[in-house]
Amino acid sequence: LLMYAFRNHIDTYQVTEGPLSGNDTYNALILRDETVVESSADGYVNFYIGDSSKVSKGDLISSVTSEKQPESNVQISGSDFEELRKLSADAAGNFDPVEFENIYDLQYSISNIMWDAAAVDASSGHFYTSSEDGIVSTFIDGYEDMTADDVTPDFGRNSGYEGDRHKNQDRVQIGDGLYRLISGENWSIIFTLTDDQLVRLASLSEIKVKFLTDNNTEKGELSFFEKDGQRYGRIDFDSGLIRYVDERFIDVEIISNTRTGLKIPVSSIVKKEFYTIPEAFLTYSGESGTDAGFLKEVTNEDGTKSTEFVRTSLYEKTQPGDEDGEALYYVDMSAFEEGDVLVATDSTAKYTIGKTAYLEGVYSVNRGYAVFRKIKVIDQNLEYCIVEEGTDYGISLYDFIVQDGSKVKENQIVK
Repeated sequence: LLMYAFRNHIDTYQVTEGPLSGNDTYNALILRDETVVESSADGYVNFYIGDSSKVSKGDLISSVTSEKQPESNVQISGSDFEELRKLSADAAGNFDPVEFENIYDLQYSISNIMWDAAAVDASSGHFYTSSEDGIVSTFIDGYEDMTADDVTPDFGRNSGYEGDRHKNQDRVQIGDGLYRLISGENWSIIFTLTDDQLVRLASLSEIKVKFLTDNNTEKGELSFFEKDGQRYGRIDFDSGLIRYVDERFIDVEIISNTRTGLKIPVSSIVKKEFYTIPEAFLTYSGESGTDAGFLKEVTNEDGTKSTEFVRTSLYEKTQPGDEDGEALYYVDMSAFEEGDVLVATDSTAKYTIGKTAYLEGVYSVNRGYAVFRKIKVIDQNLEYCIVEEGTDYGISLYDFIVQDGSKVKENQIVK
């Protein structure tokens, strides 16, 4: 019991993969180029296109009539039927009992398609056609004229946010908004920033954004501005607008941590000293001629000189010109002693072991004892670092390493 209580316990860590830290999420305000078309008469509104549909200039969108339009049997086309089928399938696949208002959106869309298929009596009523190419939405929330100059620090606190949507046969009055016409493909999101968040994003320009509503991503141009002492981020997009036509406030994840690799604790990192040997002295042996090693000069009992092949692992190779104009290999110091002489195979050149250098690495314990494995750090914070995957004599995903490298020595048995 005493031996167990006072034994130096070694904690291990399983190598994972991913970014250094999680990305920040924000509640963002969506701004678009949109215009509310108002009713010019009292009456009953009728829509002839599906909600959130693309329209061309001159397309008939709605009408306001003094009397309700009579119900009639409607013959729908094959394309309308496919659109109805798609709407129903999407609604079923994305159904969320918490977001039940989506069912009403489906109802409005189906109703609009049916009205689109119905015959339009152009002899009476006030008719509204599209003034330009764009997207039509019947959802109006009062933010249509808002610009970046109008934002305030509490704009994201949208618990009281609501809008209004007209459906077919609703009673409207002069000046009531009938629908929004959204023009162009350009749109923006705006979100508040803390000082720390600004520092993390300051060096970025083009950035990827994940929309948590549907997990789709878009790339946009990131910029910053300040208003009344509050810092804001703005991301401008030129695609994806139609997916969020009826969204005003949306939760997004900004993908700022793009450097990924093998994630390990900083405390696992150790430095190990190696002998450095010029590339010219490397040779190969073994049955297949693939065992790397060096020829060491030895003195026989009779005083004559000969060589013996010393097989060794090669942990690193420098690029030519790094030191003395030639590539160097990093070799485990247990394979040689200082002062050993190496002989080249294709010349009379000799090299005396002595020069050393250090490599960063961790201790792998996959086999139950500590084995040094080289790493190449590509990103780091106070607790963790990201290292390159696939390095020679390095670590792999799901390897077990010592969590505190200072607590063990190489070849130590770890239980």
